[in-house]
Amino acid sequence: MTLAIIPCRAGSRGVIGKNKRLVAGLPLWKWSLRAAARASTVERVIVTSDDTEILMHASGAGCVPVLRPDALATDEAPLDSALLHALDACAVQNEEIVVVLQPTVPVRPWDLIDQCVRALDFFASAKSLITVNPAHFVWAESGELLNGPRVNRQEMTARYFLEDGSVFAVRAGDFRKYGKRVIPPVILYAAPKTIDIDTEQDLRIAEGLLSVRESGTA
Repeated sequence: MTLAIIPCRAGSRGVIGKNKRLVAGLPLWKWSLRAAARASTVERVIVTSDDTEILMHASGAGCVPVLRPDALATDEAPLDSALLHALDACAVQNEEIVVVLQPTVPVRPWDLIDQCVRALDFFASAKSLITVNPAHFVWAESGELLNGPRVNRQEMTARYFLEDGSVFAVRAGDFRKYGKRVIPPVILYAAPKTIDIDTEQDLRIAEGLLSVRESGTA
């Protein structure tokens, strides 16, 4: 069995009320719900939030709502702790695959979740999966090129990847055992570039991308 968890904290540092902001006609968090609903591998969806309005709408949409304790809803609270609280609140079985869908990443290919679940299920030795994008040149704050020397991209031998936040997948038993959702050995699953919303500009970019996709012109 596979379940999706959508973590929807009420607060946000960069964009006030981010998860409830309208983007291409829907509250931001509902784009992750829509992605989960279209995934054939996902059998139920859990929404964990400290926002009672979000939880009310989640319940009305057929999701399992989990009220997040205040201590797990601060800027400093680790997301993994809130996710583990939701797993235990819903009595998720250890053998179930858990897919974490961050609402701040609303633009995903519709088949991406199914691809990720099947990849983790196929590679039994892997303990988790994250979606990534290739990083051609990676620089440290010190000004050091970490994957040098600088050459043409097709000649690069050291490959680096950036975690993009679209999909995290892990078995519930491993999540509980290690206390985190990213556990080595990790499958790095290459995904199309997307947008992770931290600013008002990011919201506008997501609005454009989703509007184009939904209009069928993408």
